[in-house]
Parts: sequence; structure tokens; C-alpha cells
Amino acid sequence: MTTVSGRRSHIELVYEILALCEKESPKRTRIMYQVRLSYAQLQQYLSLLSENGLIYVDGAHHHHLTEEGRQSFKRVSRPVRAIRKFQEELANGRIRTTALGINQSPGFDFQSVPALLSVSQVAHILGAHAHSVRRWSDTGILPSHRFGERGDRKFERKDVDKFLLSQAHKRPRHPETKRKLG
Repeated sequence: MTTVSGRRSHIELVYEILALCEKESPKRTRIMYQVRLSYAQLQQYLSLLSENGLIYVDGAHHHHLTEEGRQSFKRVSRPVRAIRKFQEELANGRIRTTALGINQSPGFDFQSVPALLSVSQVAHILGAHAHSVRRWSDTGILPSHRFGERGDRKFERKDVDKFLLSQAHKRPRHPETKRKLG
């Protein structure tokens, strides 16, 4: 359940704390290091869990699950494990698009969809700065498609190749310098 940015969600952190308390009766420091939390985060999550009656602390400062905590842990365990397994299979390429139901329309071929390039990829291909690529896109010299809320630009490779060919004759040529041998 780690997000795209690599951060864990609040649910995943709560799940990890409950799992540790289910498996053993850890002290606060063990939870902090095992779940990889800062001290401030640890305090926040332990307060949240104890206020909601999911964990309690005994006289020796060990953390235990309450009966309600056990029930909550059981309810979230199966979905969290299933999501983690699914993420792992996606990352390792063990799930094909047909298994996800993406390729269900008859006659649809993903190979026919052109690969789209990002601004930085186009800048690299053209040997230009990303700002130049955006400017060319804004003026319509280099066709692009806008996607998402932010309006990210994506470019088709054929359009980039056409642009590259059209600009080839406009580049200034440097006269060859003659070097004297000897």
C-alpha cells in the first residue's frame, strides 16, 4: 500500500503497529524502530490507537492489543496482505493487462497505441532545454497532448521526428576549421 511517492499510508502504519503488537508485546522503542517511525510519529500513532481502545500499555511499558484491537487487526489483515501481494505482482510483471480487465474490448491492440514521450525525454532527443520544448509546444511548432489535472505534456515520437527533420536545415553550420599539422 505504499504510495507512488514511496510513502506509506496511515492505514498501513496502523496495520504495522497492530501486527507488531499482535505478534509480540513490544515496548515503545521497539515499535519505533520496527515500524520505522520518528518519535513524534510514534507518539501520534500510539495516542490514536490507545484513545480508540485498540491497544493498551501494561505496567512494564509493553504494548498489547485489546479485544477490539484484535478484531480490527483481523478485519484489515486480509485486504492489506492482498494489496501488498498485488503491488508486488505488478512490480514484478507477473500480472498482464488482460488479467486486470484492461484489454477487454474486442480488436483493441495496445501495440497500436503510440508511445508518448515526456518533456524531458523530448529535450534529450532534441538536445534542447525542457523550457524550449515547452515553448515550442505552446506555440504549436511541436504538437503535444495534455494529460491529467496538471496538464502534463506528452509527445508522439513521430511528431518529434518530424520536428527534428524540419529544424535540421535551420541550424547554423559552423565552418570547418583547418588545423595546421606539424
